[in-house]
Amino acid sequence: MKATKKTKTIAKATQVYTSNAIQQLEALSGEREVWESTVYQTATEALYGLLGKVYGFYEDSFINRSAEERLALRQEIASKLTQSGVRVQSNSSVLGLLIRYVFKSDRKRVLCYQKAVEVAKKFSVKPTVLPDWLRGNHGIDGVAKLTKENQAKVAKRQELEVAVTQINAVIEKRKGQPLASVTITGTCCQSISALITQPGPNGELKIVCVVEDIETAVYNSLVRSAARKWKAANQSMSLLNAEAEKFIQSADQQELKAA
Repeated sequence: MKATKKTKTIAKATQVYTSNAIQQLEALSGEREVWESTVYQTATEALYGLLGKVYGFYEDSFINRSAEERLALRQEIASKLTQSGVRVQSNSSVLGLLIRYVFKSDRKRVLCYQKAVEVAKKFSVKPTVLPDWLRGNHGIDGVAKLTKENQAKVAKRQELEVAVTQINAVIEKRKGQPLASVTITGTCCQSISALITQPGPNGELKIVCVVEDIETAVYNSLVRSAARKWKAANQSMSLLNAEAEKFIQSADQQELKAA
């Protein structure tokens, strides 16, 4: 009897401990969310903007200058970096030196920033729109990988990003004009939730499960899935229209030849 009472006491104490621990973790997670949406986001935006300015400076003060001015600029920057204790190699690019001078970053980070600017130039991205382009291509580390992909893959991903933007706009509009509104007993959704449905025999949708308060990553994945299907449907329609237009033009050309 005493052993049972002691076991219950220990179990209750353990439950209190784990409950307090989870509450502390929730608080830390909340702080992380605030940091990610404020400090981190602001710092990232500032970084992209600053890199865009360095990119612009590189074009104005090096690319669009005479050979003598280019040499003089490189020598001056190399001298300044050497004086501050940075080792400058003879084969170091001027762009890399500029990034090192401004950001005071290590060699690995300098190469990453440099690659981002070089890829941006390859895709005809202007310095003023570099921040927007970086955001749309998964940041500095993301664009550094673009050179490993062929143009078709890049174009396909960019088309998907456009489709995602359009789907988000549709979702925003439908918040005021939803496709349907339902009340489901036993659910208590506090934020965005998902409905799992099955098609009925008469075209209706049978709601078989409610996934309450889904994570942001799950929501974004659903939006991207919707964007892919929407893009595929549009492409199918475009192909049909192109086929019809080609057929009509062919017939018109034959009529002109006959005339």
